[in-house]
Amino acid sequence: THRARVGRWKDLCRCAIQLKDTEMPASKVFASPRAANMLVFAAFGAVVGTFSGSIPVILRQTGISGELFGLTLTAMTVAAVIMMALGGPISRRFSYRMILLATLPLIGMALTLVMTTHSAALLIVLLIIKGGLIGLTDCIMNAEGSVIEHDLARPVFTIFHGGLSAAVAVSAI
Repeated sequence: THRARVGRWKDLCRCAIQLKDTEMPASKVFASPRAANMLVFAAFGAVVGTFSGSIPVILRQTGISGELFGLTLTAMTVAAVIMMALGGPISRRFSYRMILLATLPLIGMALTLVMTTHSAALLIVLLIIKGGLIGLTDCIMNAEGSVIEHDLARPVFTIFHGGLSAAVAVSAI
């Protein structure tokens, strides 16, 4: 029933809020938050580069017109900006780490679907979803970068964005 579904949803939200307040176990892969966030920036850049370099193939594969694709990219950007604006409220409910651990695999799945679809309609929907995920991830990875920079008491954003740019360049080829 509807009441039971609402009750389960509320329970899920309560659990998620409790998770925010608990400490997640430290990563055994990365020695520092700086290294982990650098990987996030590089992965983000790889997604942007891979998509950018694949646009001609995607257009041929789906048969979408250049005009419609341009409008879709605009809608994707609007979705990104909306999710950037929602990044603050979302990060009050969930930790930066939890958000990034959720969005990065979803972006990877969205990118894979974008690159393999043959349907123009599905491509439009997937790009708007991907735009929202990209916007949220961009907001949160930069917020985490600010925390790291503050904790280290020295500038590190140039390194993060340099890694992102290098990943875009390599992945676009």
